[in-house]
Amino acid sequence: MERFLSKRLLRDLVREVGLKKGIGARFWGPDGKSRELRVDRLGELEAARRARTLAVHTSVMRGGAAVYEVVPGLIGGVVPLESDRVLHGGLILGEVLEKGERGEEAVRWLKTIGWTEEAIRRVPDVEKADWQERVERAEKWLQRRTGWRCPLLEENRRRDLRFRQMVEGGVLKEGESERLLLSFLKAGDRENARRVLNERLAAMYLTAPPLSVLRARAVELMGVLARAAMEDDPSREGLLERHHERMGDLIRSRDFEGVSRVLTQALDDYVEGLSGEGWRRGHPRVNRALDFIARRYGDAISLRDVAKAAGISPFRLARLVRVYTGRTVLEHIVRARIRRAQELLEETSKSGAEIAYECGFGDQTALIRHFRTVCGTTPGRWRRERWAR
Repeated sequence: MERFLSKRLLRDLVREVGLKKGIGARFWGPDGKSRELRVDRLGELEAARRARTLAVHTSVMRGGAAVYEVVPGLIGGVVPLESDRVLHGGLILGEVLEKGERGEEAVRWLKTIGWTEEAIRRVPDVEKADWQERVERAEKWLQRRTGWRCPLLEENRRRDLRFRQMVEGGVLKEGESERLLLSFLKAGDRENARRVLNERLAAMYLTAPPLSVLRARAVELMGVLARAAMEDDPSREGLLERHHERMGDLIRSRDFEGVSRVLTQALDDYVEGLSGEGWRRGHPRVNRALDFIARRYGDAISLRDVAKAAGISPFRLARLVRVYTGRTVLEHIVRARIRRAQELLEETSKSGAEIAYECGFGDQTALIRHFRTVCGTTPGRWRRERWAR
């Protein structure tokens, strides 16, 4: 993905959406690390790295750009990056100070961690509503400029809208809310998981049960959280130990507020622990296979090669990739090669035969056939249209 986010494209993005001086744009990977070598002072802070990574997860699950908060008054923006059902990470649009008292609070925080007055002055200050609008503009501009297809983000956006409507209409049933809570928790979607939890807590509060019944219902919810955390990876001993501590806090709670506080803290703890895995809505073996394809698409790789890299049988991998991405392994290989061919067609004057060889097609005939299938046109015509812009 870094290849498609050229420095020129990022500079154009910053200029086109009117981002203020001092605000850059950088690619942020799913592992919580920047893919750039330039200095990133905020990115060196654990709080900022965690906020950025969770923001990428949230933007993917909501299906669109999101604004996040490192600490009160220090806000950033993120645009999720998807291409043909492969989610790559997010585009981080810096961090800015929110105008007003919250921004002043953030300045005090930056000073406590050793920032100089000069460094703080270089951080722009903006109105939060204006920042939200600019981040959304950045997302729309990037999609127009790149022409990427984003079916997963579109699906997530529709699902998120339906869920919000259900919550606002108060139509969630108990079994359905538990299913949604599990789904959002495993996906690392903190915002929607909290919505479901708050809806459940409100329903519990309105029935005004005795404290003993309230605790029993809360224990059931804690079981839901623990099951989501442990069923895919029983080795998460740290989460399990904290679960036992939370259960003790729950039993000692003396009122509804205490029960709610413990459940909310447990939810945040589990989302934090699971967010690094669920954001791609995929299976870890599938992710490993797609990563292998992204690295080796130029070679003569087969389903057997990809399955070996993923650590499972070819038959099982073929099924998992189809279920989790909607495409076959071969389709992913071909599309990875086509994306590279598009880049070479636009940015170089290499011949079709040279591009075919470099992208792993073997000969120009195969390149033309697959290119027409995926793009609806020939490589030569595609190049002429791009160069004419």
